[in-house]
Order: sequence, then C-alpha cells, then structure tokens
Amino acid sequence: MSDERTLGRGRTQTISAAAPAPADTEAGAAARQVTWIALLALGGLSTALGAMAAFDSISDFGVTRMDDASFRSELASPSPNASVDWLEYASERALALSPPDLEASRRMSALVLDADPSRAFTWARLAYLDWATDREMTPAAVSALDRSIQACPMCDDALVRWRLEFALANWDAVPEATRRAAFMHMAALPDTTANVEFTASARIRSNAAGIPFDAYLDDARSPASQ
Repeated sequence: MSDERTLGRGRTQTISAAAPAPADTEAGAAARQVTWIALLALGGLSTALGAMAAFDSISDFGVTRMDDASFRSELASPSPNASVDWLEYASERALALSPPDLEASRRMSALVLDADPSRAFTWARLAYLDWATDREMTPAAVSALDRSIQACPMCDDALVRWRLEFALANWDAVPEATRRAAFMHMAALPDTTANVEFTASARIRSNAAGIPFDAYLDDARSPASQ
C-alpha cells in the first residue's frame, strides 16, 4: 500500500506477532548502553537528522551564509514571520554550532511541529533532543520517535536507518511495537550499498550488545509482516 507524506514516498505494513524478547538483566542493559552510547554522544549531532531538507528553499533568506554569531542572534529572537522551512533549518543548524545549542534546536523544532506535525525529520530530531538532555530514553523521546515513524514510514533511507540505530541504542527503553516498526521499515529498504553496510554494522554491534538482530530482521521480512 502506498502512502504519500510531506517528505516523500512511504509504505505501511502490518507488524507481525512479536517474537520472544531477549531476557534482560541489569548487566545486559548496562552492556548495551556502553556499546551504543559512544555512537550517539559522538556521532549523534551530525547523524541526528543532518539531512537539511529545507536548505534550498531558504537560501534566498541569506541565513545559510550567516556566521555562527549572527545565526545565534537570529535564534535568540526569530522573526514571527519566519517560514516553517526556515525554522526547520534553524533547528538543524543549532545542532551544528560549537557547542551545539540543544535548547534552541528544541524551540525551533517545537515551532516547526506546531505549524506542520507531518515533518518526520523534525519528530526524529526532537526524539534525539529529548534523549540528549539526560542521555536516556524518556517517554517524550519514545513518543517523538513513534510520531516520526507514523508521519513518514519509508520516505527516506537515511531516516529509516537512523530510527533503527536510535532504537537499538536505547533498546531496553523502547517499546516492542516501536522496535518492530523500526526493523520492518529497515527490512523493506532496497539493497543499496549504504543500506547493506548499515545492516552489517548494526548486526555486529547488536550481537555484541545481546540484541537478537537477525531474529527481528527475519521476522520483519517474513510474509506475515508484509
């Protein structure tokens, strides 16, 4: 079934019955957190939705040519007439500042979603921002991740990969239905080099963290999940 959303093309599918979840222990949860935390701490700011979907459409505003000091001034008091695309760009660029301005990115993201709740990249960015506050998966972060999945299940390969990465990194705090949705969409992606390499890398790290990656992926690819 096709599903056209703001960010592109998507397909929706029914998630099959859950396979048994791995037995969790305190030690296992700690090992998973150690295995994945470096990825989000070091790489999250660039991968947490670095695709600047609004870049071209806002170039006329000159904001893309602003130095960081000028941009920080804009963040402090954005125009009440700022477009949703400008706010989207601002939320992204705030994460690229040194140091990143998480609070400004959160404010801009909230304004974007107030105006257009169908923006899947922004929901995913908000999930990351909620996580980044205390380096833990909060109910708000789970909700934002789910909203990203619902807004656009399959519209962008990089977004689909990031959502699975984020779910794996926070495995113990992510609901089973969200885990399976992230795997289901990953399983439906074409076998491009980027997708195959991501799957291989995620499999290795998941196995090291005690996450049954192949069991979830096989279930997502089974006819019952289609």
